[in-house]
Amino acid sequence: MRCPALDRQAARANRLRFARKLLVLLLSKPRRFLPLRELRRCHRYLGLPPHRRRRPLVPFVLRYPALFRLFQAPTSHPLSPNLSTLAVALTPAAEALAADLAALRGSSELAPRLAAKMHRLLLLAPGRSLLVSKIAHLAHALGLAM
Repeated sequence: MRCPALDRQAARANRLRFARKLLVLLLSKPRRFLPLRELRRCHRYLGLPPHRRRRPLVPFVLRYPALFRLFQAPTSHPLSPNLSTLAVALTPAAEALAADLAALRGSSELAPRLAAKMHRLLLLAPGRSLLVSKIAHLAHALGLAM
């Protein structure tokens, strides 16, 4: 039996998977941006469809203009310091939102609710145990910082 509301939610989550993974990838970098040539190596992680000829990443990035921006980043080549490369970064609004979320996750008010969620999840699990890799898949839904 199909549930239309659940199907719509699953389709929406599937469309946002690329944006969420790229956001996590950019936040894990110290300079908060990534050149496109390095981003192409993360094709599989980003969940883009496999093709013989890989599709360009620029249209995927431009699909979310409120989150990501393209800019010319200077290269760190000592022989040619004037060269630049196309890179992806977060917009200032997305950076501020990510900082707010990190502060919220770090607050002590959230800890009891997260502990209660994990406790309920462990009670549902067979053997009352879960692999850390499975918890990592659910980290965003549970509000965990992984």
